[in-house]
Amino acid sequence: RRKKLQSVPAATDKGPGNRWLRWLRRVEGICGRNAPGLRSKTLRCEMPLLVRTPSPYSNESLFGFVLRVAEANGYGTPRHVWSVAEIPRGLEQAPGFPVERLAAILGQSPESLRPIAYRKCSDRRRSFKILDQLLGDDLRDAPLRLKRSNICPRCASDDGYIEAFWDLTVAVACPTHKCVGLAACPVCAKPLSLIRPGLLECICGASLADADLAPADPALAELMAIVHARLHERSNGNFVSNAGLPAPQLMSMTFSSLIRMIAGLGRQALLHDQNSYLNGSLAPGKTATILSDWPNNYHRFLSELGGVLMQERPDAMGLRKQFGRFYTAMFKNRVFSAEAGFLRDEFIRFGHEHWGKAYIDAKFFGGGAVPDDSRFMTMTQVARRFRIWKPTMQRMIADGMLVTKRIGTGASARMLIDLMKSKLPRASTGLMSARNAAAALEIPVSVLVELRNRGVFKVTPHCGRAQAFHADDVEAFRIEATELPVEEERHEGISISELMRLKLRGAEAKAEIIAAAFAGRVAIVGRAQETVGGLVLDADQVDKLILHQRCETQSNLYTRTQAAKATGLDQSTIAVAVKSRLLESKRVDGTSYITRESVDEFNATYVTLSTLARRLHTSSACLQRICGANRIAMKKVDRANREIPQAIVGVADEAALIALWERSPSGRRRRSPPSCTERVREYLRRLENSGERLPRRAGRPCKIKIAQACGMSRERIYDNAGIAKMIADFDKLERSAGAATRPIDALRQYLHDAKKSGTSLPLWGGRPNKLLIAQACGFSRQEFSRDPALLAELRAYAKVRRPVASQHS
Repeated sequence: RRKKLQSVPAATDKGPGNRWLRWLRRVEGICGRNAPGLRSKTLRCEMPLLVRTPSPYSNESLFGFVLRVAEANGYGTPRHVWSVAEIPRGLEQAPGFPVERLAAILGQSPESLRPIAYRKCSDRRRSFKILDQLLGDDLRDAPLRLKRSNICPRCASDDGYIEAFWDLTVAVACPTHKCVGLAACPVCAKPLSLIRPGLLECICGASLADADLAPADPALAELMAIVHARLHERSNGNFVSNAGLPAPQLMSMTFSSLIRMIAGLGRQALLHDQNSYLNGSLAPGKTATILSDWPNNYHRFLSELGGVLMQERPDAMGLRKQFGRFYTAMFKNRVFSAEAGFLRDEFIRFGHEHWGKAYIDAKFFGGGAVPDDSRFMTMTQVARRFRIWKPTMQRMIADGMLVTKRIGTGASARMLIDLMKSKLPRASTGLMSARNAAAALEIPVSVLVELRNRGVFKVTPHCGRAQAFHADDVEAFRIEATELPVEEERHEGISISELMRLKLRGAEAKAEIIAAAFAGRVAIVGRAQETVGGLVLDADQVDKLILHQRCETQSNLYTRTQAAKATGLDQSTIAVAVKSRLLESKRVDGTSYITRESVDEFNATYVTLSTLARRLHTSSACLQRICGANRIAMKKVDRANREIPQAIVGVADEAALIALWERSPSGRRRRSPPSCTERVREYLRRLENSGERLPRRAGRPCKIKIAQACGMSRERIYDNAGIAKMIADFDKLERSAGAATRPIDALRQYLHDAKKSGTSLPLWGGRPNKLLIAQACGFSRQEFSRDPALLAELRAYAKVRRPVASQHS
């Protein structure tokens, strides 16, 4: 019967084919539960696992295709397809839906489903897409509609499938039929879900094909047409918008920027209405209204928005400050602001010609000339004339060096500086660019600027460019860093230069670490270099500081992963710890967080044995045996995955437990040698401190010599991705500093340095010593035999410099 049904064409809803298919699936389900042997025989059949194996259309929705497969095989919902394909829990309606498993039960190649998948698998970096349009490395602002459905029943009825266009969150209207999409069942009024019997059938049994669809606004229909065209890479430059949309500007944007701009602009229009703001489906309609009749409706929207924002900040004078929230969201957005320049240009024109309630900064229009012969100048003019940084000027005003005069009253008051009575700043001993100043301190430019904003990097009044750094200030800051007290190294340390290469939350977080080191809140356990970046900090204290920063940005709440790091608990025990009232949970916007107060209380009361084991270089089981033998009270926290519980002890018993361990055979045993990662890190640190370079072979790092120098096998470099990355990063730094990529380039650089310094070539028997020269250049001596041009280059140089060489010899 199964073979016969596979050859029969797809049956209608009322025909006998689907009825037999349902019967067959019911029998297979019973056999799979009650008769494993019969089920295994069915699985070993050469036929595909599913009876109906349709192929996807080129522009079909992935989840719509899953629904169509379930309907074709007589399943009541797609859950049966997920079960047969063994889709992991949590990935059924996720961007990382495993299309390979679905292709396996369809008897098709995975490549046939990859065009409609949401995950791009052609490169190593994780990225998302829809059809052939990239969506970036993450799905911020939820550009895809995954949990709910919104479809056009007319299109689904005509085409026989759901188009991928409806997977977009901004897709709320059909550009073909000019109607609003169907997001809820017309009978039960429940939101339309993917869990339903068919494309046009609700879970309640109602037919979606009979639903009455409201006509879409013309502007919204045209905006959806533009999105639909960009999705399918149809850029019609002759598109004429009857609703007055800025079609050329919208069509020139990339697809990812376009859909995110539509959602972002709509959210700004709904921001003052909390109920509407939570309903994301209203954002595209608001955006269409704002962009229609361009730019008049845009100006009207800005006028209404400005009236609302002025009530929040009535004392703001500048246009940007008055529209601060809108300006930041739309014009400082890294995702689409670079391609939405037409919105910013029209915003500035609105403020200059129509708004009339704000002070327009001259930088929006290119600035102006500063009158040099004036006695009274504004603060901006003085800063430009004498090249004073704004925070420096504010300190000079507070110290009385600059005499100010206030003119005007109220919100229109301005501050002028009397140059005749003021003490102007002195000349600088030397100016440095931000890049050179940061390189001298071994910290990033953005971090140095943030330290200057915070006052950690102290600035004395100088004449100089607004963004210039002065050499004496940089040197004073470096000397201050080298004079900071160094504590005895107790734990593993990490240098500031290594911390600066980590992916933290912006320059503010990195500057906070340096500020904490200068304030003594993070212990300094060593110095790798006599610079700020060379300070070695306590790694445990740095980790706690980073967690503290992230907790503050999250309203004093920890995620479960962060709470595990902050307490030392395993992540699988956090849920049980909350149930046991060891930690307190708080739910915000549907997400469960751990309060900071409960984490601090836990750390003040308990310590995990796994944390102590890492600190003492032992095992948690060893510490548990010591606790059991000496009657030290332990509390065990169960894990959610039913593995071995995690043990914790009171902080009051920590010192006694450490003392017992040190007296035990495990404590007296020799500590384990450093790991391979620590050896490589120390080896690279020695090379950096001594100014030496990596041993090379044919211009590339010689892994054999590196492994020998670190006392390990060469295979460790290939097996350990962290070690390989450290060597690759160090190699990149050497190449950027001038390390040659080819033997001929390395030799030329070596001969150039020898000629410039006046040193002679090393000789052996009156001829150039090729072994020493090859080692100095970073390649093998055999390269002279392999490359005749290399040997000719050396002999030509030796012939020209023969008198100098003989003189030195």
